[in-house]
Amino acid sequence: MSNENLPQRPVMKKKKRSPYAKQSYTTTLLLAFFLGGFGAHRFYTGYTALGVLQIITLGGCGMWWLVDFISICFNNFRTSKGLLLREYNKTLGLTLFFVWIALVVINFIIQVLSGMKFLSEI
Repeated sequence: MSNENLPQRPVMKKKKRSPYAKQSYTTTLLLAFFLGGFGAHRFYTGYTALGVLQIITLGGCGMWWLVDFISICFNNFRTSKGLLLREYNKTLGLTLFFVWIALVVINFIIQVLSGMKFLSEI
């Protein structure tokens, strides 16, 4: 009996799994920037329990939020499935990072000046 007469079984190619998640980098970054203290970016990326914990601790008193925000800015943040966020935008990440730095510096200057004004009134 010859193998030539047997029907050929189609060879199924394995689908290559993308290393990127369905969650968008831009959306995650904006959620972290504006609502990071409440863990909105954690909920969006599938970390529901960590999102609840971030709500309770208000972003780990800001420190946890800061670590998350910096890691998202430089594309080191992964989803709950261990995948990178899709559509990384280096320019946007760096821009928001430097905007945050500028806001911190401006806030510091305002606090120093208001403290000086308070001391001069005493």
